Amino acid sequence: MIDFYPFIFETTLTQELNGKRLMSPGIVLDKALTKELPFDRYPKLRVDGEINGFAHQGAFVPIYGGHYMMVSKRLRKAIGIELGDLIAIHFKIADQNAVPIPAILQEAFEDAPDARDLWDDLPVGKRRSWCVQIDKAKAHQTKQNQISKLFDLLYNG
Repeated sequence: MIDFYPFIFETTLTQELNGKRLMSPGIVLDKALTKELPFDRYPKLRVDGEINGFAHQGAFVPIYGGHYMMVSKRLRKAIGIELGDLIAIHFKIADQNAVPIPAILQEAFEDAPDARDLWDDLPVGKRRSWCVQIDKAKAHQTKQNQISKLFDLLYNG
């Protein structure tokens, strides 16, 4: 089998790191891999990969003397994993400046290209935060409300 991900390891889904409780179940990065990754340039290292064969994008963040990536409840349910289960992680370093834009926001930008220009001027972290906020909303109207708030910020500061 050919694997397109240069970094591979197995671990258990945990909610503890170095004896301290984490806010959510997740993956603790294998210490051996820590030395191979560019945490000196990117303390919150974004990665693209798979957890037990399911596509996942996330970030390993420094905490309690290690690096941890949260695994959402939705993804845990889709994969069928619980705390303590053995999981396989395959990943590559992602484009650290990439911001995946939800389809509904992309459509709004198509109707307002000047808003897209203002959007592109926002810092990457702000853009990513807005995308997450819009994407996690469940109701279509809530997504629309978030986009209205974003456009108000873009146009009126």
